[in-house]
Amino acid sequence: MEIWEKVNAAGRMQDYIHHHLDENIILDEICKAANYSKWHSLRIFKEIFHKTPFEYIRAVRMTSAAHDIKHDSDNNIVDIALNTGFSSHEGFTKAFRSYFGVNPSKYRDGLPRRYLYFEPTSILEYYLRLNSKEHIEMSENQRTVTVTTVKKPACKLILARGIKATHYFELCEEIGCDKSEMLEAISEKLTGIPYNEQSKNHIFPSKSASNIGRTSYI
Repeated sequence: MEIWEKVNAAGRMQDYIHHHLDENIILDEICKAANYSKWHSLRIFKEIFHKTPFEYIRAVRMTSAAHDIKHDSDNNIVDIALNTGFSSHEGFTKAFRSYFGVNPSKYRDGLPRRYLYFEPTSILEYYLRLNSKEHIEMSENQRTVTVTTVKKPACKLILARGIKATHYFELCEEIGCDKSEMLEAISEKLTGIPYNEQSKNHIFPSKSASNIGRTSYI
C-alpha cells in the first residue's frame, strides 16, 4: 500500500474521531471511516499516529479537559467530564488521575502539566506540508533575517541540567518535569527554552548529556 493511501485512511479516521469526541466512539465506526477492514485500519492508525485509537482519543480528551480545568474556572469538573465524553465524574477522575498523576481538583489549583498535552494537527495537512515542493523551496530560499537589538536589564540564570539524559523525556524522568513547569510559571522570566529544541541550524559538539537541560532567565 502506498504511503498516501495510508495517510488518507488515517486522515479519515482522525476526522471521524474529532467530529465525535463528545460521543461514545465505537472502534468499528472509526475503522469504517477508513474504508478498510478493521484489522487493516487499526494497523494503519498505529503506523501513522504511533498510538492506538483508544490511546489517541484518551490523550486528546485529557488534554482538552486539562485545558478547560485550568482556563475555565466557572465550569465545574462534572460539566467538563461530560463535555469531554465521559458519562460519570468517577470515571473521568480515574482517567484524569491516571494520565496526569493528580485529581482534576488538585490540577486546577496546581501547576499545569503542559508537557503531557497532546494537541495533534491534521495528519493529511502535515504530510502535504512535509512533501510540498513549494514548502521545501520556500524553506531553502528564504534566508533574510531582520535583527532588532533590545536592551534588557541584568538578569539571573536558572539552569536545570540533566546528568545522564540525552533527550527531553529522559530529562523529565531525571529531574522531573514539574521543575520545568515551575520555571515556566515565573512571571518575570525573559525566556525559557529546552536545549534539545534549539534550532537545527545550531551546531553542537556532540549529543552528550551535557547538552541537555532547561534554562530560564529572570
